Amino acid sequence: MLSSIRGVQVLKPAGLPEDILSLTTTRHTGYSKGSYSGFNTAFHVGDEPEDVYRNRVLLQDAWGIPEAVTLSQVHGSTIHEVTGRNRLDVMFSKGDGLITSERDIPLGILTADCYNLHLIGREHIANLHCGWRSVAAGIVQKCISMFEERGDRIINSVIGPGISAENYEVGEEVASVFREQGFTSAIIDTGSGLNLSIRKVIETILKDANAWGAVHVNKCTYVAPYLYSYRRDRAGTGRLLSVVMRRNIVC
Repeated sequence: MLSSIRGVQVLKPAGLPEDILSLTTTRHTGYSKGSYSGFNTAFHVGDEPEDVYRNRVLLQDAWGIPEAVTLSQVHGSTIHEVTGRNRLDVMFSKGDGLITSERDIPLGILTADCYNLHLIGREHIANLHCGWRSVAAGIVQKCISMFEERGDRIINSVIGPGISAENYEVGEEVASVFREQGFTSAIIDTGSGLNLSIRKVIETILKDANAWGAVHVNKCTYVAPYLYSYRRDRAGTGRLLSVVMRRNIVC
């Protein structure tokens, strides 16, 4: 699943349609230094802006993609529709999801333990920031409804890397939110505390909506040293950038 072009190594799932690019960056190579060392792609975490910019340009040049549309993520359920005309207006606006029906527009989500979720329909694609708050707020169900409202349906999905249940201990206040929503099977009582599987919650939502066909990028950000993890490293850690784009393939 690790794939590299010109030294820029990413997690890239197999088995998707030929015109779909789905990837998540890693810490390998890059210009960031210190605690951000490697390929940090987030401007808001305290890293040198020039290094972040150079990392993003390196990704674009190596993988042949335009600049990714990213958001100021707020752990909510707001999803922005992106077009060639409004992409600059959407850039860095508040929200946690992006959807488009246009080709060659990379949708980007930043993570460092939260999950990214790529949803792929016949005409539309979407990229969602799936931390516990945004998932609890219904961002996945909302995006599925947006596909349906546009006469589309999800035929592929990619659940990206994130913190595994084994390493994600939560308090009763978080566990109760998911218990009340019917996701009891995603809550694990370890005897010494409660753990939550966000991956299992996302998977259950997709299955219940008949929007299955998911590819798992089953890597735990907390365990893998080549991925950024806020829970492991706390303040001063970088962010991974996940991108999904439908290419305009010329035969």
